[in-house]
Amino acid sequence: MPVTVHPGSLHQQGFTLVEVLIATAVIAMALGANYLLFARSWQQHQHGIHTAHAVTLARGVAEALAAARVGSLATPNACAAGNTQACAALAAGENITETWRRRARAQLPAGQLGVRRAVDGSLRIDVTWQAPLWPTTSRYRLSVAAP
Repeated sequence: MPVTVHPGSLHQQGFTLVEVLIATAVIAMALGANYLLFARSWQQHQHGIHTAHAVTLARGVAEALAAARVGSLATPNACAAGNTQACAALAAGENITETWRRRARAQLPAGQLGVRRAVDGSLRIDVTWQAPLWPTTSRYRLSVAAP
């Protein structure tokens, strides 16, 4: 006697290949989105750490220069005119600045530190760095009145 199969009479067990592929694609997209969020949050975290280092460096050099009274004493014109106190302050300022430049290079990726006197006599301290995963060069600027 022949067996007749009626549609709907068989019970399906398991998943078809198409269903498995669709589920795999949906899961892959969800995991990819999570990965992108994680990668971006990691970049933000690293940028925050580098910014904190830059702030610490800029404030440290400002305090060191203020303690040495470099800002008020060290003027290139006074040193050129023979003022030994101004020349000593300039030399101390260069030594202090170089020490902090080395720290910037050690603590930040491609870190640089610059100190210059503004027209109004204040000191401008710039810390720049280039993080490997950050798209642009980052900068922190601190302006302090000459001590």
